[in-house]
Amino acid sequence: MVNPKLAMQIHKRDNFICQYCGKDMLRSVDDWSQMVIDRFKAKNKNRLVTSCQLCDRIKGKETFSNMQEARGFVMMNRIQLQKAYLRIRKRLGR
Repeated sequence: MVNPKLAMQIHKRDNFICQYCGKDMLRSVDDWSQMVIDRFKAKNKNRLVTSCQLCDRIKGKETFSNMQEARGFVMMNRIQLQKAYLRIRKRLGR
């Protein structure tokens, strides 16, 4: 757990943008309330970054060579999740 003062410094540094999907976490109170600090783990370093809860869950505890690789992994899985969601919605007639 990151202390609130450090979390705010990280969010400001990242312009309140999810570092994986690019979502503006200040767009709405709902987005803001789902903003978290993620521990991005690269091969030999840890870095704290702003993330939305969905990207944080998708990334999990995976370790990547760099942030670009992590973003690709998260976005690929977000696309798959979106497709599954649309299939379910269609089956439900919504």
